[in-house]
Amino acid sequence: MLLRCCRRCAKGWPPNVITQNGEAAAVLVDPTEYERLLEVIEMLKIIRQSEDDVQKSRVHSVEDARKKLVRARTEVVGRAHIIVDALLKRIERLKRLPLRGSPVPEIDDIGFQDFRQTIHQGYRIIYRSDTSTVYVLAVLYQRRDIRTVMMVRAVRK
Repeated sequence: MLLRCCRRCAKGWPPNVITQNGEAAAVLVDPTEYERLLEVIEMLKIIRQSEDDVQKSRVHSVEDARKKLVRARTEVVGRAHIIVDALLKRIERLKRLPLRGSPVPEIDDIGFQDFRQTIHQGYRIIYRSDTSTVYVLAVLYQRRDIRTVMMVRAVRK
């Protein structure tokens, strides 16, 4: 019986519930589905941490992010200040049109569309908004893996 369930899992069948005395005792899923479930659980933990960060004011409002970028602009050399200025303008526009950004694909697939992003010159501005405030969670180089960044930040706290 167990071998038949394993074969079904390998063929992509839905998870098999194994019962004992008429009650669920275990669930048998294929390894790919198991890995996906672990990723979803990890992302839910990170999102819960992000919610906590917003409530405890550990994220930056658009204004705070703008101030940090202005400070950073004074510390950069060469043409980098042009990129910082452009990012500041993009962040300012989020105040007027917060829903203009797209959902963050790494977490959109698990149903969290309230985290959004806008991309400019190879940088991602990750943000979240409520009725009156836009919270900038991160400004990242576009090739950085958002899941890794969020996990590192969650571990640091």
